[in-house]
Amino acid sequence: MPFLDLDGEARELAPETTVGSGAQAGWRIPGKDLGARHFTINLEGSSGAKIVPATDQNIVVVNSQQIPTSGTTLSAGDVVCAGSAKFVFLANKNDARPAASQAARGDWYLVEPASRQAFHLRKRAVHVGRDVSGIVIRDPQVSRHHADIRAEAGGYAIYSSGSAGTLFNGDKLGAPRFFTEGDQVKFGSTTLKFTQTLPAGAKVVEPTEAPEDDLTRRSTMLHQEAIQTGEVPTFSSKTKIHPLLIAALVIAAGVALFFLLR
Repeated sequence: MPFLDLDGEARELAPETTVGSGAQAGWRIPGKDLGARHFTINLEGSSGAKIVPATDQNIVVVNSQQIPTSGTTLSAGDVVCAGSAKFVFLANKNDARPAASQAARGDWYLVEPASRQAFHLRKRAVHVGRDVSGIVIRDPQVSRHHADIRAEAGGYAIYSSGSAGTLFNGDKLGAPRFFTEGDQVKFGSTTLKFTQTLPAGAKVVEPTEAPEDDLTRRSTMLHQEAIQTGEVPTFSSKTKIHPLLIAALVIAAGVALFFLLR
């Protein structure tokens, strides 16, 4: 029977094995950033198997490539990454494990070609939007909290969270996607390239706190309108009066009127 190795310990696979962090997983693995039911492995024949993500929100990477929701066939020696866990699929328990790959190591950046800004990805999670602590994009078509870039599966993945939408290599992003060298993401009218290679004259920017200004405080609904109509709406500054202040003014007016009528 085939085995799945995690951190040097090989586990024999059942005809169907569900891996995750929840009680409903056949192989429960806490502390590895896995979903409750992250993926399932179904054995095929004496040494083959098929791996399938439990949902389209669970990223599973085999040999540095994200697998589709329909799954993919595993071969002996394949490296499976999910959450912060790294597995090796083995035909036999004592088979040699593959050497550690150097490809995914090193610094990664999201580079804006126009300004040559290179946002350095170092944290486990980096927020993207016009009002975030992370990568701030001052674009009226960008949501306040537009997307998350997360370190997982041995690399980085993007999750869209804004109502305005995100394009990944030209396609609208629905489910999370795992980055590979050269991938491009578009937030509003701003395009960023995922790469380890800095262009000449690039300015490395560490994601930081979002400043408070008029643009970052604007309603996301207005930016959705801009996308639908193709026009950037104009904004007016309106100050909301606190209900307690209104009540105080009414009471003061009543007291003044009482003394005037005495």
